[in-house]
Amino acid sequence: MRVLLDLITVTFLHRFLTRPMHALGLPGLGCIGLGCVSFLATLWMKYLSSSPVFLTGNPDYVPTSLLHNLKHNKVLHERVIFVTVQTLDVPEAAPDDRASVEELSAGVHRVSLRYGFMES
Repeated sequence: MRVLLDLITVTFLHRFLTRPMHALGLPGLGCIGLGCVSFLATLWMKYLSSSPVFLTGNPDYVPTSLLHNLKHNKVLHERVIFVTVQTLDVPEAAPDDRASVEELSAGVHRVSLRYGFMES
């Protein structure tokens, strides 16, 4: 039985290496094309349309992670978002005061999130 499976495997691999379209057929070609399209879409989402989000404890200072990113990559993205999360001294924050967005300059935004100490 093992010899038969080995022969079938060797035959398939030999046919695939010499004529891959005959071994995979049209469904295989479709899968390869779909894989290439998804790979290109992933690259576009990761590198071309990204907006970095930097967490900062103090909203008045530039995060050190942004400074390290600038030092290493020597480039600043078109859109940059600073996020600060504050825990308030009240059990629950008012819904209107939970989030605020402020534009610091063109393409640079600061998001402040506020939660009460009993909220999760």
